Amino acid sequence: VSYNLTGVGISNAEQIAYRALTVYCTANTDYKAVRSAWISAAQDLQGTNSWVPRVKAAWDAVDVGRITIDSLPSASSITYGQPLSSSTLSGGSASSHGSTVPGSFAWSTPSANPNAGTFSQSIRFQANNSTYYSTVTDAVNLTVNQAPPTITWNNPSTITYGTALSGSQLNAKSSVPGSFDYSPASG
Repeated sequence: VSYNLTGVGISNAEQIAYRALTVYCTANTDYKAVRSAWISAAQDLQGTNSWVPRVKAAWDAVDVGRITIDSLPSASSITYGQPLSSSTLSGGSASSHGSTVPGSFAWSTPSANPNAGTFSQSIRFQANNSTYYSTVTDAVNLTVNQAPPTITWNNPSTITYGTALSGSQLNAKSSVPGSFDYSPASG
């Protein structure tokens, strides 16, 4: 795993460290709690929009609080035209340093409508404690079944026996591109 970190600047990091040490840490604080202290201090000083993601990324880079997906969830199949959110992700687990991390899996792009077939789709694991843990992404295979076509055929007007069929009787429409073969044919 490689990281490309954007820092908060040395003077800001000093402020975060000072606040974490003076407000949140004690002599018995372990690494997990220090990570949480730094994140809380960054949030106190700057809110959640700027420094918090950077502080989390820095702790992830030194492997404190980083989540590992141990087993991927399975995805229920959907039918073409349905969004990913129609598929249920079940099972799967994640951990950090050997301890199970409670949380849930979800589609990264739940409103996407994939084509029919089997595809690898992006998922994310969000820990219940999002202050301490960062979101992790991976991918699972999803089967998208073909949608059955819908045929619409209005009742044609009455014709006299022996009259050739025409486009006014043979005017079925389908929800998918294609053509119809009528029997008997037009004419």
